[in-house]
Amino acid sequence: MGGIKCLSGQGCDGREAVEAALSYVNNDPGLPTRVLLIGDAPPHNEGKGKKLEQLTVHASNLERGAFVEGGVLSTDYKEECAKLKEKGVKVFPFYLHAGAKQSFNEIAAMTGGESAELDARDPEALVHAVCETALEDIGGELMQMKYRAQYRT
Repeated sequence: MGGIKCLSGQGCDGREAVEAALSYVNNDPGLPTRVLLIGDAPPHNEGKGKKLEQLTVHASNLERGAFVEGGVLSTDYKEECAKLKEKGVKVFPFYLHAGAKQSFNEIAAMTGGESAELDARDPEALVHAVCETALEDIGGELMQMKYRAQYRT
């Protein structure tokens, strides 16, 4: 595992900035083999070049070259997923609320990853999510099954 980067900040609307996270990965020179995406809401669905419907424009978004300059998406999650798939990067989305399940399942299907619910009340849930997805790269499904048998109760 090369490293873990947690990127978060105060949101401006009820959707997640999934497209921003995936774009960040696509533009990282140290391209990972997989991405763990954790969110509590679905991504923006307006599409590239469209104005975000319910975005309260923060001052940083008004600046020229901002990711959502003037509230308009510079990319979208579907475009970023297609780029990741071309690069062989799987996305493993973990949703905290059922409202994100459908779109997170779509992201997983588009990139060859798997989507699952993450129980934020379980202190071990994130550890299991990281370990189980990383073990697939290391030793495949057999190693994942051994991990689950030993550490999941």
